[in-house]
Amino acid sequence: MSSFLCRVRLRGLSLLATSLLLAAAGKAGAQPPTLVLLDPLGGNSSTAAAINNAGVVVGTSTTGVTGPSHATRWDSSGTATDLDPLGRFSSDAVAINDAGVAVGNAVFSGNLQHAAVWSANGTATDLGTLPPSGPLGPLNNSNAYGINNAGIVAGTSTSTGFNASYRPLTWNGTTATDLGGANLSQATAINDAGVVAGWSFVAGTTHATLWAGAGPPIDLGAPGGSGSQAFAINDGGMVVGYIGGAGFAHATAWTAGGTVIDLGTLGGTQSFASSVNEAGAVVGNSYTTGDLARHATLWSNGSIIDLNSFLTASEMSAGWVLEGANDINDQGEVVGTAFNTLSQSFRGFELTVTPVPEPGTYALMLAGLSVVGFVGRRRRVAARATER
Repeated sequence: MSSFLCRVRLRGLSLLATSLLLAAAGKAGAQPPTLVLLDPLGGNSSTAAAINNAGVVVGTSTTGVTGPSHATRWDSSGTATDLDPLGRFSSDAVAINDAGVAVGNAVFSGNLQHAAVWSANGTATDLGTLPPSGPLGPLNNSNAYGINNAGIVAGTSTSTGFNASYRPLTWNGTTATDLGGANLSQATAINDAGVVAGWSFVAGTTHATLWAGAGPPIDLGAPGGSGSQAFAINDGGMVVGYIGGAGFAHATAWTAGGTVIDLGTLGGTQSFASSVNEAGAVVGNSYTTGDLARHATLWSNGSIIDLNSFLTASEMSAGWVLEGANDINDQGEVVGTAFNTLSQSFRGFELTVTPVPEPGTYALMLAGLSVVGFVGRRRRVAARATER
C-alpha cells in the first residue's frame, strides 16, 4: 500500500519523561506506579499475558514443581484460578475480553493442541480446527491469539509435517472461518469492528497483514526493512508489531491514517510491540544498549520508557527485572513477565503506570516530552508477547 510509505522515526526518552509522568499522577492525587507479582498455582513460575478493563488478568502458571502449566485467571484482587485444561496435558491463556471470556490453547499428548475458550465462569470449550483441505493435509492443530468484545476469536489452524500450512481464521462460537490469503498466514488479533491483524508470507518473508470484511488481505508492507509482523490492533485501527531487517528489529506502529512509525529501542538493536490501548499507548519489550538485557517497555507520544525505571530499590535488590510487557488496558495497567535473577524464576506482573488523570493534569502531562495519560477504550487482542 503506497500510503504506508511515510516512515516517522520517534526519538528516545530521558528520565525527564518518567518524572513528568509521575508528577502528573501525583498532581491527580494518585499513588506512584505499584508492582504486583502474580502468584503461581503451586509451582514456581507464572506469566501474565493479558488484562481487561476490569483488571482481570489471564496467563499461565505452573501447578507444581514438576507439574504441567495451566491457563490461569487472576481476579482484580490477585487471586488465581486454575482454568480447566479440557482434560489435556497443559494449557495457556493469552487474551481476555471485557466480559471476562478468555482464549488460549490446550495441549494434547504428542504436542498437538487446540484453541480453547473459557467463559467468565470458567467453562472450557475446545474450538477445534479447520477441516482437512486438499494437498495441505489435515489441519490438526489450532491456536487462539485474540478475542473481541463480541466474542469473536482470531487465530490459526495448522498442519504438521514437511508441507506445513498456516491458515488464518476466526471462530464465531465453535464455527471456524478461513480468512483467505497466502497459505502461510497467521491471525494474531481482532478489534471490535472485526478487523483482524496478523502476518502473511510474501515473497519468502513475512508481512504484517490486515483482514477487513470480505475484501482481500491488506499487506502493510515492511518499509525500511525486509519483513514485518503485526501482533495487536485497537478499535481506532492502529496496528502494532515490528519491522525487521539485517541486524535489527524495531517495534512499529501502523496508524489508521497510513503512517508507519518506528517506535525505536532502549538502545539495542531489537524491540517488539505487543499491545496498544485506545489512547495509542504501546507496550512490548526492547533490548538495552549493547543488547545486554531485554526490558519491558512503554511507548507513548514519542517517549520510550523502560518500565524497570518504576521499580523500587527493594524490588531491584530482590532481583526482579521486568523483561516483557504483554498488554495494557485503558486504565494504564500493564501486565507482563518478570524474571528474578536470584531465584531464576518467572512471575507474571501487573504494574499500574498511571490512573486516568483529572482534566487539570493534562497540561502538565503534555508538557516537555508530551507524556500522555492512558485514557479511552482498549481492545487489545494480541499474540503472545514473548520474544519473537
